[in-house]
Amino acid sequence: EQCPLWAARGDCDRNKSWMLINCRISCNQCREGKDIDKEQCPLWAARGDCDRNKSWMLINCRISCNQCRGEPNALLLGIVSDCKDQMLSCPERALTGECKAKPLPILSQCRQSCGLC
Repeated sequence: EQCPLWAARGDCDRNKSWMLINCRISCNQCREGKDIDKEQCPLWAARGDCDRNKSWMLINCRISCNQCRGEPNALLLGIVSDCKDQMLSCPERALTGECKAKPLPILSQCRQSCGLC
């Protein structure tokens, strides 16, 4: 209910990590083409990755995971607050460029080191 108001006052930029997930429509994150890979995202979604790899898929394959149908998104409420790395090697992997070179496995496991929150 409050998303349009928060977006209008600039919270999409000031509180990006929360707003871009929970108020994605008001922050213009749900226009056509928000699957980062229009060929692979539907395939990944079909094989269940929206559940298995939730933190990465629900951000990068929004359309295929049906994430652009309203606000807020209860599925993601726990993800934003869980801003930590899952592996000890994350800081080193981020420094060597793996966040960009190998985004599929790294972004979901190295959220903090890859700067996702």
